[in-house]
Amino acid sequence: MLTILSLLSLASAADGAFPYNVQTEVLDNGLTVHVIPMNTPNVAAVYTWFAVGSRDEVDPGRTGFAHFFEHLMFYGTPTFPGDHREQVLLQMGAEDNAWTWLDETVYHTVLPTSGLPALLEIEGDRFANLQLTAEDV
Repeated sequence: MLTILSLLSLASAADGAFPYNVQTEVLDNGLTVHVIPMNTPNVAAVYTWFAVGSRDEVDPGRTGFAHFFEHLMFYGTPTFPGDHREQVLLQMGAEDNAWTWLDETVYHTVLPTSGLPALLEIEGDRFANLQLTAEDV
């Protein structure tokens, strides 16, 4: 299984507590990518971690925004509007979801490795081009 994580204890990997080899690269845009090759043929998992959660909601009387925004991230882009993204992922055999917690918001997908390049394009589009209307929100 190929897993991309942007939140991983590299110290644990270095001291042998994490039993897999971790390959890390920082992209030109600052994104840190951790790749962990695993022996799960034809299956890939992609996790996109953001260091934002309920702890970052400091406006008195206003909570839940991080979780609310997590849900808005599924509303689509001009390239993949509304349910079109979901239909494309289903056709690829992918399963995706997300969660928000105190200090993180995580989007994750498990899919056949053949769909990995397309998934990365779709996710890049989602994070760069989210399109929301007043009706959506």
